[in-house]
Amino acid sequence: MKKHFFFTVFLIILQNVTFSQSIEFSKDSLHISGDGAFSDIYDSLFLYNTGASDLIIDSIYSNKIYGYPVDIYSGDTSYLFYLGFDKIFEDIIISPGDSIKLIFYMPDLCPICEGSSPFQNFSDTLYFLSNALNYPVYTIYIDGEGYVSVGEDPLPVKDYSLEQNYPNPFNPHTRISYAVYKPGVVRIIVYDILGRVISAPVNEFKSVGRYTFDFVASDLPSGVYFCQMKINDFIETKKMILLR
Repeated sequence: MKKHFFFTVFLIILQNVTFSQSIEFSKDSLHISGDGAFSDIYDSLFLYNTGASDLIIDSIYSNKIYGYPVDIYSGDTSYLFYLGFDKIFEDIIISPGDSIKLIFYMPDLCPICEGSSPFQNFSDTLYFLSNALNYPVYTIYIDGEGYVSVGEDPLPVKDYSLEQNYPNPFNPHTRISYAVYKPGVVRIIVYDILGRVISAPVNEFKSVGRYTFDFVASDLPSGVYFCQMKINDFIETKKMILLR
């Protein structure tokens, strides 16, 4: 009888402890892809505090050198975080019954390289570390499209192109490269997320070749911006993230 009593008490205590910090994820994998120049290339993930105490996410990291821009939405606030190799950030605290939303954008597959190349496929595993007793370490599989930073391309220009700026996210300097296939007037315009023109760093005739310039955003606030290149009938747009 005593054994049964103590066992019952133990189960009650264990149940209360188990659910004091508890986390649930909306999915166990992410896929980052898009289908157009203005399409956001991202996937989102929700984290829920299903326990009775504050849930603390103390780190999220990748075991590769990829760099992920991540928007974190908590209640009425949001901020942009750059998740890199072995990256530790300020604790995210989720109150009981609340949740946060994480939006993962197209990663830089080689942040330590220079230059950039078109989208390439990738796969990775992300690790979420928290004080949750049910999942103190939770893994998320992620794949899709990223861009690979590389050196200068020695091949001749075969088409127009606007490369992804590097670094991205940036603060406040970033490099923008583009290629001209046939001579013409090149216009490169930077817009904010509302479509307002912020800057027009290039508006001149260019001959065939590859060009690079530095874009400086010293007076701009953190956020998402769009860089658009126009020449003849060609239009291409890249998303840039300014992170203070």
